[in-house]
Order: sequence, then C-alpha cells, then structure tokens
Amino acid sequence: MRFIRQTISSFIKLSLLLLVLGWGSSAYSADLISPADNATVTLATHTFTWSLSGTDTTNRGLRVAVYSNSNGTTKVADWWSGNASSNYTNTTGNIDLPGWGVTTGTYYWRVEKSNGVAWVDITGSLYTLIVDGTAPTLSSSTPADNATTVAISSNIVLNFSEAVDVESGNITIYKTSDGSTVETIDVTSGLVTGIEKRLNI
Repeated sequence: MRFIRQTISSFIKLSLLLLVLGWGSSAYSADLISPADNATVTLATHTFTWSLSGTDTTNRGLRVAVYSNSNGTTKVADWWSGNASSNYTNTTGNIDLPGWGVTTGTYYWRVEKSNGVAWVDITGSLYTLIVDGTAPTLSSSTPADNATTVAISSNIVLNFSEAVDVESGNITIYKTSDGSTVETIDVTSGLVTGIEKRLNI
C-alpha cells in the first residue's frame, strides 16, 4: 500500500509540474482563410488572413511565410508582426510578392509563431498559392460597348478572361460627349459584387 501511495503522489506531482510548464495548456493554432487553398493571385501585394485559437501569451511574434517548396523549407517571402512584445494576436498580414522577387509559379504559405529562438508552424499544413503574372482582360460587358437606349436602372456586368477578386480601386463611368465623370464607384462598396470571372455593378 505504501508503494501505491508513493506512486500516486509522484504522479500527481508530475502532472502539476507539467501544467506549470505549460504542457497542459492549449497552444496557438491558426486556420488559414485567404487566399484560399489553390487560389490563383496576381503578381502584386496581397493580404493574407487567418484565425487563431488557443492561447499563447509568450509568443515573440507571428509571421506569414511563403515557400517555394511543399515541405516548407525554402522561404521566398514573408510578413511578420515584429517582436516588440510577447503576446501577438495578429490575423492579417500584407506581402508585396514582386517586392520579394517572387515570380509566376506555384508557392505554399502558412502562419508561424516565434518562440524567441525559431519559427514554429502553427497551421499544421501549407496552402497552395498559384501566382499568375498575366493580368486579366475584359472579354465582354453588358451593356455592350457603344450600346444605346440603355435603361438608367440597368446593371453593368463585366466578364473577364480569368477569375478576379475585388481588392481596391474605382470603377469610373464617363460621359462620352464631353468626357466628364458621371459616377465613381469604389470596388469595395456594396455596389460591386462578383463570382469568379464576372463582376456586377
């Protein structure tokens, strides 16, 4: 009985020690959101987003890392939060892909945290990112170019050569008779919606 009591006591002490060391706590993990897995993006600056779960008040920074290989060993670009504190909770980061020398091709990205010594993967997987250096072109529109007797309430539908997403900028409608601006529409406003290759205004 004495041996059993000692064993139980030792087990309890070990369990408490593990909890003090943080082995029993919930570590950070990140779910990647955007760009989606296998997404095709242009060669430009893009916002990467993710969500965090768990707790980690001792991390020394978070970063988005873009790799040229699928096992995440050759990094070609990154964004990081800095290391001014020890409790980062960022869920977005911007990466200027051409500024890092990224060219067209297939890449892989994930979110990592710094433990003060090294960067540690907190996603458990890599998202595939396809970088396309060719900008999409307008293939057709409704109303068509030079259309007449178009109702004022009509929507404008733009069809592109490849899938596009709304990021930033304006769509400007001009008056052909004198070149004056009729309306300027922010592409991030509720007036612009789209799926894949089509934008509705």
